[in-house]
Amino acid sequence: MNMVTNNLWRRYCVLTDFLVSKAFFLAVGCLVLMVIPITLDVILRSVSNLAISGTIEIEELLMLMLVFLSLAGPQLRHDHIDMDFFFPHFPKFLQRLLFVFHWALSLILIALLMFEVLAVALERMEQPHFTEVFLITIYPFYFIAAGGLLLLIMALIKCLGKAIAECIDNRSYLAVCLGLCLPVLVYLLPWLLEDTALSWNYLLTGSTGFLALIVLLILRMPIGYAMMLIGVVGLMLINPDHLSPLQMMGLGAPQTAMSYTMSVVPLFILMGELALYSGISSDLFEAASKWLQRLPGGLAIASVAGCAGFAAICGDSFATAMTMSSVALPEMKSRNYNNGMACAALASGGTLGILIPPSVGFIFYAIITEESLGKLFMAGVIPGILLATLFCVVLYMLARIRPELAPIGQKYPLSEKLRSLKGVLPMLGLVVFVLGGMLAGAFSPTEAGAVGAAGTFALAVVTRRLSWKGFIAALKSSVNMTSKLMLIMIGVNLFGYFMAATQIPTELANVIKGITTSKYLVFAMVVLLYILLGCMLNVIPMILLTLPAIYPTIQALGFDPIWFGVVTVLLMEMGQITPPMGLVVFAISGMPDGAPMAEIFKYVVLFVGCMLLVVALLTAFPQIALFLPNTLI
Repeated sequence: MNMVTNNLWRRYCVLTDFLVSKAFFLAVGCLVLMVIPITLDVILRSVSNLAISGTIEIEELLMLMLVFLSLAGPQLRHDHIDMDFFFPHFPKFLQRLLFVFHWALSLILIALLMFEVLAVALERMEQPHFTEVFLITIYPFYFIAAGGLLLLIMALIKCLGKAIAECIDNRSYLAVCLGLCLPVLVYLLPWLLEDTALSWNYLLTGSTGFLALIVLLILRMPIGYAMMLIGVVGLMLINPDHLSPLQMMGLGAPQTAMSYTMSVVPLFILMGELALYSGISSDLFEAASKWLQRLPGGLAIASVAGCAGFAAICGDSFATAMTMSSVALPEMKSRNYNNGMACAALASGGTLGILIPPSVGFIFYAIITEESLGKLFMAGVIPGILLATLFCVVLYMLARIRPELAPIGQKYPLSEKLRSLKGVLPMLGLVVFVLGGMLAGAFSPTEAGAVGAAGTFALAVVTRRLSWKGFIAALKSSVNMTSKLMLIMIGVNLFGYFMAATQIPTELANVIKGITTSKYLVFAMVVLLYILLGCMLNVIPMILLTLPAIYPTIQALGFDPIWFGVVTVLLMEMGQITPPMGLVVFAISGMPDGAPMAEIFKYVVLFVGCMLLVVALLTAFPQIALFLPNTLI
């Protein structure tokens, strides 16, 4: 009997892997198709003043398919975004219990979501809705979304089965029992707590829900699942008809995915990934090193300059730091640079990736706050250049004071320096064109992302820098990252409905204003919060997690939202390199040429000081961030 059961389970796992991989491949195809109509529309509009009708609805439908067909992929790879700072320190028994608990809890949640999406599809089939231009029937796409959720359920069942098997192998039978029973108890809470204070005292419910979310994150439940769960269960608790919020979930999840505004996310990510796999980073470092390495600390300064240049293409700090490190660390090591200082320079330079536009952090800030993405991009330019300059000054002074840390490199003739720019200028020119076109109103942020991705691909093909394998890897990485972020975005929207219903953001603003009349004291508290959170979370999850609650308070206190966007992103990035657990520092330390974390942190402190100085300058002189957006837009 056991042999038959094991055989069936193996077949189920093989079938799940096969179906999920094929669905993920279709999602990759959707991403490719998203670029084509927008790029053609921009080209046609620029040469003939004509436009392709229905581009927006095509993008929305492709985005819906991309998101839901790809959700199961990260689940099978255990690649969803979570907070793993505390989890490794838990006892093994608790770790095994939590895996069973997480996957059982998420399995029920996604099953409920799938049935609600399926119900919407059946309803739309009886009363068909059509797109405005091409008159495409929408209900089949809801069935596709339900199918993608079914694949996610299959992936969760596989993960749950593995977690249970591990518990049984270690004789942790209590972990299995608790891990399977506690999720059922969670979903029964709306009925168990009926007519208690939590069902009518909305402020108590909202604050309890927020604390429960923090607990789930500390216990390493994936952020998207945790926010979706608290949002849904919280709404069920305060709603007399406990099941009606499930219908909201069935409508809200597809609408979040089927958004033209959200389609900017995969397009800018694709632009960065294509640049990454095209080897643009090595060109940037080579050019910077030939121009700068005769200076004291020249190679380290070149690394920061390379990070700044790659940041203008990639938009993600972790990718910027890791990519430039793979190129620059071996070179600096061969020139006898102090390894701790070299790693600190690259880790700190990587933080420019989220500040210098185009920035994925600014994209999500704009989505959450509904502020102008173009203004946010422009607001990050001067602070980003200022921060990069301060980093370079610190490295120069450090090398002058202690020459043994960074020996001076060889001198290159001007002709060779100029030749080194050949591989850099076209890509930087494309970035200027994309940002300039968006600022001039020639195309929208979504169109800018598509043009940037298409242009990067064209440059890579013309220069023969992108192999077929690299192209596929860039597409897969873009879809994978988009899937993880969109799961969080779906959770953010549901959690946001719950927060709005309980009036927590408004009350939080009132409480803070009642505690102190100094808005700068409140700002100082936000600074501390973001630095602490940055030690445990990446920037995008932090933005999605905290802004729905903090942003109304910032508005109520009269801070400029564009200025606050720059400060927010900078503060969150600071947390990525601060002790005790800077995520970027940890990653660079683990590279083949990396230094011990303690050695890196010894030098990182200098760069953290630069970031705090920029925050202070932005606070004292907000026009550092606001000058360009106020002048150009």
